[in-house]
Amino acid sequence: MGAFHDISPPRFGRVLNRGRASHAGFTLVELLVTVAIAAVLMAVGVPAMTSFLSDQAAAANADEFAEALRFARSEAVKRGDSVSLCASTNLTACGEDWKAGWIVSTSSGKVLRVQNPIRAMGDLTAAATTVTFQSTGIATAGSGSYVFATLSGNTDRSRTVALNAQGRVVVSKGEGS
Repeated sequence: MGAFHDISPPRFGRVLNRGRASHAGFTLVELLVTVAIAAVLMAVGVPAMTSFLSDQAAAANADEFAEALRFARSEAVKRGDSVSLCASTNLTACGEDWKAGWIVSTSSGKVLRVQNPIRAMGDLTAAATTVTFQSTGIATAGSGSYVFATLSGNTDRSRTVALNAQGRVVVSKGEGS
């Protein structure tokens, strides 16, 4: 009988080549093709992701503002006293810029809730800088529309928070009330 020959399969990651073992891997061409495909996918995906994030920021800001309006109204009814929601630049007193944040306070000036500056977004068009609710829940000041625009300025993707005189808050997609 002849010599005993090893007929086991090659080990993982190795290929038998004329009796010598060599490592399997990627060629430079394969790597360049993969990088080119990744670059094309990113060129298509990044603008869409940016638009998506801008839309989500406008929606989140509008939802936070609507929640603050509902909170102020419920506190006015609960306390039996007027409660105001106002734009605030220093988060302790009323100001002019909603994008810098807002506060909810009682008629005596006690601050009930503070909202830090809102997420990056486009313009914010406001009906007023202060919204006041009476103890009955009726908005005596500040009713109207508050439009949270996206960074792209696309009005179809903006969010509108509408507040009527009875204190009802409605958030809708797009500009308008």
